[in-house]
Amino acid sequence: MSDDNTIKAPWTAAQVLALNRWQHSPFAHPFTCGGKHGQQTALFAHITGWMCPLCDYRQDWAHGYMCEDPSDMVISVEQLSRDELKVTIPPALQRMMEADPKFKAFITETMARLRQAAYQHDGDEVAIMSSLGARPAFKPGDDDDD
Repeated sequence: MSDDNTIKAPWTAAQVLALNRWQHSPFAHPFTCGGKHGQQTALFAHITGWMCPLCDYRQDWAHGYMCEDPSDMVISVEQLSRDELKVTIPPALQRMMEADPKFKAFITETMARLRQAAYQHDGDEVAIMSSLGARPAFKPGDDDDD
């Protein structure tokens, strides 16, 4: 794979650290081995590229955004009132939006859907998540003591 938003090995030590953080973050599916040992094993980043711990599979590219700290990619949404949301897009995502028109369109559409859902459901978190196609971790009233 090669485009303007990828980085190719060899990588710096700082890039290796960031890439391995992404491999273990909850924000993205990890890169996995394409080898023939029958397991979907997560790769690990090394200065020379991605490596499989079970075979000799290698990969020499990664997404450029993976050099950012994954925790810097979280969009903050706060409902200030019934009719007003405060959306904070972190600098790392702003840079990605500037570099990639498709990603910018995706974030813009997601924000529009979020605002529409918030207005339609008057702040009901479960309904907002449902209208976005997400599932809440729990529903209000659920009780583990049953």
